Amino acid sequence: YASIVSTIQEREYVEMKERRLFPTSLGMDVNKILVHHFPDIFNVDFTARMEEELETIATGKQKYKQVLDDFYVPFKESLDKAEEHEHALPQEHQTEAQGQVCDKCGKPMIERWGRNGKFLACSGYPDCKNTRPIKAEAEERAKPSGEICNKCGGEMVFKRSRYGQFLGCANYPECKNIKPITTGVKCPTCNEGDVIERKSKRGKSFFGCSRYPNCDFVSWDKPINQACDVCGNKFIVKKYSAKRGEYYQCPNCKAEIEIQITPTVSAN
Repeated sequence: YASIVSTIQEREYVEMKERRLFPTSLGMDVNKILVHHFPDIFNVDFTARMEEELETIATGKQKYKQVLDDFYVPFKESLDKAEEHEHALPQEHQTEAQGQVCDKCGKPMIERWGRNGKFLACSGYPDCKNTRPIKAEAEERAKPSGEICNKCGGEMVFKRSRYGQFLGCANYPECKNIKPITTGVKCPTCNEGDVIERKSKRGKSFFGCSRYPNCDFVSWDKPINQACDVCGNKFIVKKYSAKRGEYYQCPNCKAEIEIQITPTVSAN
């Protein structure tokens, strides 16, 4: 299990947030491709069926080679077909790039995945094999943060790298200024830096002081800018358990606080 989790994090199929795994857009697309090309394997009945066949080998009713052949021959056929279209999503899951048309044949461009990430490809493939990078489109999707760049006066926008989200100047590459996104909580250790979200080498989210390595404050739980009602600690943290779901806890006195959900009022 640990090996599987490590692999899917390194391949950026999932990301760890607050001790839970969340699928990335790449992970969801890969899942769609696998389910489309291998429906017999990615099926809840597959494991039970395989256990029954292994039982026939143990009891001598079938030879192991026959069982392996029954699995591998159709699997190899599906694998060969999948490799022919390794970068293409099933047609029902393909995402058309809004406003993007092929400059060679005029057909709509769609998003596909390659070894270096997502790119745009002509929907007329294989008759038209035109492709182009999607980096410019990703830059257009960057959302403004409301902050001003302290180097050039431009607007700071939200960006994302393999190490998580951060603020970058909209005037990149002319201005390469970047800033971490803070949680709004001052570091409780040094009282100078801000607590920011960071990523470990394996892609796991944690929270640390923006003055690292001068300050070594670390928290696996997300700090919330709210004082504890019991002991007066300057912040609390958001935690999660399978039984209770999300709740708040004071890291100092361990007092627990339920998250209050505001009910929605219907207009009717």
